[in-house]
Amino acid sequence: MYSYTAPFCVSGFTHLDWAGSVLLLWGMHLMLNGWPVISAFAGDQDVTREAASNGVLIQMEKGDRAYLKLERGNLMGGWKYSTFSGFLVFPL
Repeated sequence: MYSYTAPFCVSGFTHLDWAGSVLLLWGMHLMLNGWPVISAFAGDQDVTREAASNGVLIQMEKGDRAYLKLERGNLMGGWKYSTFSGFLVFPL
């Protein structure tokens, strides 16, 4: 599972983004401390590959944890590529 934990020494605005490509329908949520923040879905049945991406600028407090939760589909087997990144934009 991909995750990003805010540094324990600083709070601030963080940029998080992700992208995924699979063979089947899928949906993924960005979670912050267990709560959904933003989602990405792919579901066109007329193509052989599915891809989606999303990003957010979000305020995170010291020790907050952001992670991706696969809601529908899977990333197992076949064509499965994904990325997840995060960085502090502006400390508070």
